[in-house]
Amino acid sequence: MPKIVLTDVTKRWGGFFGVDHLSMEIEDNGFVTLLGPSGCGKTTTLRMIAGLETPTSGKIQIGDKIVFDSEEGINVSAANRHVGFLFQNYALWPHMTVYKNITFGLQELKDDMPLIDSAYLKYLGLSNTVLNVVDIKKFLGYAVDKKGKVDKDKALLFLIDGFKISMSAAKELFDLHLDEKSIEEAKSISEAKSKEFLDKANAIKAQDEAKGIHLNEKGEYIDEQGSVIHKVRKLDKEEIDLRVRHVARIVHIGEFMDRYPSELSGGQQQRVAIARTLAPGPKVIFMDEPLSNLDAKLRLEMRSELKRLHMDTGSTFVYVTHDQQEAMTLATRICLINNGVLQQYEPPLDVYKKPNNLFVADFKEGISS
Repeated sequence: MPKIVLTDVTKRWGGFFGVDHLSMEIEDNGFVTLLGPSGCGKTTTLRMIAGLETPTSGKIQIGDKIVFDSEEGINVSAANRHVGFLFQNYALWPHMTVYKNITFGLQELKDDMPLIDSAYLKYLGLSNTVLNVVDIKKFLGYAVDKKGKVDKDKALLFLIDGFKISMSAAKELFDLHLDEKSIEEAKSISEAKSKEFLDKANAIKAQDEAKGIHLNEKGEYIDEQGSVIHKVRKLDKEEIDLRVRHVARIVHIGEFMDRYPSELSGGQQQRVAIARTLAPGPKVIFMDEPLSNLDAKLRLEMRSELKRLHMDTGSTFVYVTHDQQEAMTLATRICLINNGVLQQYEPPLDVYKKPNNLFVADFKEGISS
């Protein structure tokens, strides 16, 4: 994940300075909270890094790419900065299911990506997965209802999460009904099916080669030198489903895919918003007071979730809050701003124990109380 560097960044409206000559460096995989009173410039700073606000002057770099430079006339659009946004308002589409809310942006995503053959990868993966008879029977067993019958929807979810596969792949496994077979019979079926899946994968690869397309072990198109071929393209249906299932596992919402936002609690809606933000694979995730709409108990729970999410994804988080306790709990570094001017930028305990000035010391007293 990239490092973010702000150099002498200023945002001015006439004679009023929203942000005044701000310079700071956000390390890759950092969790930085922008903290300060209302109107101090923290949200403006976030929006300038994200590309939603144009600085008056200065320079902003994300990774090895300069996304804004007033002197060079560079201003990369928000859509091309590969960042994700999570705001106070979840902005979920009420007429769409959770699944469709997450896929909405993915369907229009167009980026420079390796060309792959998803069908080849699916059947190659299934040829190995289907041999895990004990685990398949175990996951199907988890989905048995009170009447002793397997609930298909639950079973598919257990297969998807247990093997990290797509819905279409899970259906192929479910349709074998290995739960109804003895272990010996199930193994015999799985071995035969493994060969069938492998034959399908090889047939797809042969068809590709007949068209002059060569695949590596990851299902990627390669040229004669063995280099992976990239192209600006959209994701196919299988790729989209795998991404949705992946982020659903991260935020624990797999069971809600067919529900509508109105059928979810506030915390569940927030998880959906997080999943939608993560799905495109952003380099950096920006959050503007995302927990302020939740009650106190739920805020505490979601703080822990965000901390876990940061560790699981390895992403760089930039988080705006006016809540001092929240900043101390979540951040690897706190950026304290007042009247558009950086007051202190250090790890939470350093800010607490070694305040730079009276403003920061007053912040410390707020924590103590």
